[in-house]
Amino acid sequence: MDYTAPYGLTGRGCDDRRRRPLQRWSVVALFCIGGWLLFPGISGAAEPGKDAEAANLKQAPESAAGIASASSSGPVDGKAGLTQWRVELAGLAATNAAAPEQAISAWLDRLLAGKVAKELQLEVLEAAGQHSSPAIQEKLAQYQSARLEDGRLGNYLDLLHGGDAARGRRVFFDKPEAVCIKCHKVGREGGDTGPPLTSVATNMTREDILESILYPDAKITPGYETVVIRLKDHSGYSGIIKQETETELTIDCPPDGTNTVKKADIAVRRKGISPMPDGLGQMLSRRELRDLVEFVAGLK
Repeated sequence: MDYTAPYGLTGRGCDDRRRRPLQRWSVVALFCIGGWLLFPGISGAAEPGKDAEAANLKQAPESAAGIASASSSGPVDGKAGLTQWRVELAGLAATNAAAPEQAISAWLDRLLAGKVAKELQLEVLEAAGQHSSPAIQEKLAQYQSARLEDGRLGNYLDLLHGGDAARGRRVFFDKPEAVCIKCHKVGREGGDTGPPLTSVATNMTREDILESILYPDAKITPGYETVVIRLKDHSGYSGIIKQETETELTIDCPPDGTNTVKKADIAVRRKGISPMPDGLGQMLSRRELRDLVEFVAGLK
């Protein structure tokens, strides 16, 4: 079947040899304007016997609802299936047309019912967030409001699964905003200001990992607590306690290094905050955060 015929792009009146290149160009053009949403399964040129798969704008919501229905709350069916749904959602996010609005609405209904695979939830929320429809925004607000009941991680739970570990590794090692590698050791690489992460996945859940990224002061690993002291001579230090005896306190004070003070010289001592930078939730994109969680969660 010629999918490009209804759009006047088939090159009628041309012989078959001249028509094929034009038809291939036409299909590419349709992809660029969201044609994939209209014609799932097209690759290069239309395939014979695919009439049932050629959805028009009126059929798109039903198609998307079917896809949403196929995505249960459990894992998606392999990497290829995950990629397929992500392409679909990216296409829906790229247009404010009526049919994609109904398709996004179908996805949100499934999301509100807890029936969208956890690996796809961020893509659904991104697609909905790009759409200006009041009805879509109302459903999105309803979902976000419900998630607030899950605590301060509620609106970040879509970041727990579906990330790309390879991209997350680049965030960990190379992203200036994160600078994770400066303080944490992975294998033989990294600093020792923070706890080593080589086997972090054996004793931390994904929720723990995400919380430590977004709210570093929530739980500080024993042995990495910080302290702030003011001495009787009005000087002071802030850093991680490396050693403490009955008479002395040794503090690692980046970037100045280690300092040992006599306890008798301390005028004020109080607990400090985590040395891990706060605000990563604002400095990194949600996709970068999801990738970072995926990478750290795989360190065993």
